[in-house]
Amino acid sequence: EEHVATTENLISAGVDVILDYDCYAAMMELCENAGVYLAQYSLEISSPELKETLEGYSHWLGYSVCDDYESGCYMAKAMYDQGCRNIALLAIAPGSAAADLRWNGVVDTVAQYDDYNIIAEYRNDDTGEFGPALSNMIALYGNLDGVILMAFLLGFPANEVVIPIAVMAYMAQGHLENFENLAALRDLLTANGWTWVTALCTMTFSLMHWPCSTTLLTIRKETGSWKWTAAACLVPTICGLTFCFLIASCARLFGVL
Repeated sequence: EEHVATTENLISAGVDVILDYDCYAAMMELCENAGVYLAQYSLEISSPELKETLEGYSHWLGYSVCDDYESGCYMAKAMYDQGCRNIALLAIAPGSAAADLRWNGVVDTVAQYDDYNIIAEYRNDDTGEFGPALSNMIALYGNLDGVILMAFLLGFPANEVVIPIAVMAYMAQGHLENFENLAALRDLLTANGWTWVTALCTMTFSLMHWPCSTTLLTIRKETGSWKWTAAACLVPTICGLTFCFLIASCARLFGVL
């Protein structure tokens, strides 16, 4: 309902295209009747029925789930080529590395045209989504996005499943996928906003973070103390976050992020 009300307000404000992070059939119907284009980025359209419905409208421009700067540039240019000049840009809250790259790509591309304007922009501070919320919390730690942190949390029983979990999340699949070569894995990660800083911080945090559940239970059994168990969990985690923060800060300081 909030998205529908926002769509009505934006149409009244005179936009000719709305780029939103989550679209619905009711929004599309409003846009179609008003002659306003609608496009979606950031989220996969998980419902085949919704996807088919949206593709049936002439003012549906499509969607992209590639979380990188070039994706934002491409979508902004595609809307301009469609004849759109007044854009409304909606996205999740700042702090998600991938979403920020995509947002910057749109904004920078719009700025290249004298007759292309962002007349409304909004970054949602409460999406209710776990991934973006986690992204905001660790935005300072080297572009570790919400998917990566969720993978570390879900990998608590066995740390070796962290990367496979992240890959499943990026591919929006419920099973592991075999890659024929490293190039395919690289393409997947870069398409989801990974940079060399992301990779370095992920490796660093893999080396320095909480032990797996079996290790912690063994520490508790051997020491007979929850205090030492907690210390064994917190000390490497704090060290890992500190090193990730230093790596990201240095990259930003020297302009190589």
